[in-house]
Amino acid sequence: MEDVTWGGERRLLEYDFSDRKLGVLLAIAVTESVVSFLGGLFIVTSFLKFDSLRSKFAFEQVANMALADMGSCVTYFFGSPRDRSVLCNVQAVLQQAFELTSVLWATAIASTLSLAIRRRESLDPRKLRTRIYVYAWGAPFVVSLLPLSTSSYGSAGAWCWIRNKPRASSHAWRFTIFYAPIWLAIIYNGVVYAQSAALLRRLSTIAGDDAAAKLKVAIARLVKYPLILVVCWFFPTVNRIQQIVQPRRPIFSLYVLTVLSRSALGALNALAFGNTEVVKNEWLRALERAGIVDTLEDDALVWSFPDDGKHDIADRNPVVELGKDACSIELSARPQQQPASVPRHLETEDERRMTAGSIDEDDDGLDQVEL
Repeated sequence: MEDVTWGGERRLLEYDFSDRKLGVLLAIAVTESVVSFLGGLFIVTSFLKFDSLRSKFAFEQVANMALADMGSCVTYFFGSPRDRSVLCNVQAVLQQAFELTSVLWATAIASTLSLAIRRRESLDPRKLRTRIYVYAWGAPFVVSLLPLSTSSYGSAGAWCWIRNKPRASSHAWRFTIFYAPIWLAIIYNGVVYAQSAALLRRLSTIAGDDAAAKLKVAIARLVKYPLILVVCWFFPTVNRIQQIVQPRRPIFSLYVLTVLSRSALGALNALAFGNTEVVKNEWLRALERAGIVDTLEDDALVWSFPDDGKHDIADRNPVVELGKDACSIELSARPQQQPASVPRHLETEDERRMTAGSIDEDDDGLDQVEL
């Protein structure tokens, strides 16, 4: 144990880290938090700006997850408050609440995508909006108040969270209200996405070439979503377990990996959920309307709005062509297609439900995967 000077005061830490090392950890956290905050801001701005995104309940949930990520980033901007001060407790409570909220919204998104793909109308997540908000926002903030009952919030090293001592209660709180829920969420998301990907994979074998290609893209997206939580929370979990096994031998490099991974959650969520064709093309349309994007046919974007004589220009299906490679992507709702026939060899109810409608990424099921 070492008595160090940090922020103009003496603080008793169980970690054998110098002021410089603690400063490095905090600098990494703040720097990555800035990037993650900007990523979350991009998602929230996209959601508020474009009607097509606001109409998707799945993206509404993504925007809420981004807000939670942004809130978590703000807590790192507090720096290293005085141990057990009011600011220290505020930082600890908010960090606990926002980070858990982000994870719970990830499970809500997984459930929504699964129900949309399986076409479970009786379990439409939009009808459960209030319950989902209470689950994802309310529960984490209530749980975050529990450690106050045992005065367990305080200095946890470079910032405030659940204090390092007494060890028994600190470890109990950390795993009961934080790491256990996170890994249960990771397992749940993994199972849900694996089942959804398996269904889409089976459907791709009987779909047409274009639909099969879209299904494969959707499957690739489903694989990366649960991996984000694993990447961001693997090293923090390993670090906490190492503290239990060898409390007097902290590993600085493991702390660096912990800060690097957990602070990147917002940025990775922004890349995964914001870097989709729907979002990119909405921004391209906005830039084109503002005159920022040139429309030179050979080396830039060519925008055409098919005139069906029935809709205003805002309602038509924009087609994006990239130079000489005629790559068209329809963004808005297309005319209703005739239901596909149900192959007899498909036996599960989910497969019958999916093939009874059009297998199309812009349809009610797969456009939720596209978000």
